[in-house]
Amino acid sequence: MKVQISLTVEAGKRLIAKAISTLPAVRRALAEGRLLLKGGTTVSLISEAVCGVPLKICGRIDRRGAGSCAGNCAAPHSLLLHRGVPAPLDAELWSSGKLRFSPGDACVIGANLVDRHGRAAMLAGSPFGGALHFFTSLPAEGVEMIVAAGLEKYAPCSLDDAVAAASRLAPDLSMGMAAGLIPIPGRVINEAEACKILGAAEVQIVARGGIQGAEGGCTLLASFDERPQGEAFFNEILALSGTVFQKSAGDAKSLKSCLDTACGPTGAEHRGCWYRSRRRELPV
Repeated sequence: MKVQISLTVEAGKRLIAKAISTLPAVRRALAEGRLLLKGGTTVSLISEAVCGVPLKICGRIDRRGAGSCAGNCAAPHSLLLHRGVPAPLDAELWSSGKLRFSPGDACVIGANLVDRHGRAAMLAGSPFGGALHFFTSLPAEGVEMIVAAGLEKYAPCSLDDAVAAASRLAPDLSMGMAAGLIPIPGRVINEAEACKILGAAEVQIVARGGIQGAEGGCTLLASFDERPQGEAFFNEILALSGTVFQKSAGDAKSLKSCLDTACGPTGAEHRGCWYRSRRRELPV
């Protein structure tokens, strides 16, 4: 049986989160080992599903450009779940030397760019990417890295070229904070891969983009061996699509951007921001 589905970016995030939550590596780490969740809207959906904790959303891009959260927020940006029990994961804990990881542990992290070869990277607006370098070193401890990135993050470029060009210090003017790129290792899960994880035998991308809320979305054709399986999947997609007009994933307080108000707690670290000392809106 073949089903055609159209996903907005928000529905795609929910599909990716659902698929990642079912991966054997994630289920095993959650039950028997350590599961790390690095803040981002898609990863927050996973956190909310497995332990009920929304994550703080720090860096983000909206129609005005790149920014961060406007104020201090008590929600954790990243979580470490040890046998399912969550604990905030901050730079102090990373630096304490008390953390131990082993093969069988897993980490789920987002990305801002995926190149034509399927390699991922994340924007870094803070010096050295804040705690991001801790996450990129996890494969050295045998941790399985899973990158949640929708098809809207894909670009027909080389990651090497993008990383070489991007820098916090490169732009003379920037819509929001200037940012560099840090490569993220791991298996990338997009909407098409998520469909396969959830039972599709084959998946083909047949269209990208749309209008009236479907901008950046995708249309996929998924094949299933049995009709009941295809119908069940189709109904799941309808249910996911019905949630897209709810609030964005992540801690609600952290969704307020530094571009909405005065600079946030990390504003002094932001380089090149055109909005600094100006009205927080695009010119009319």
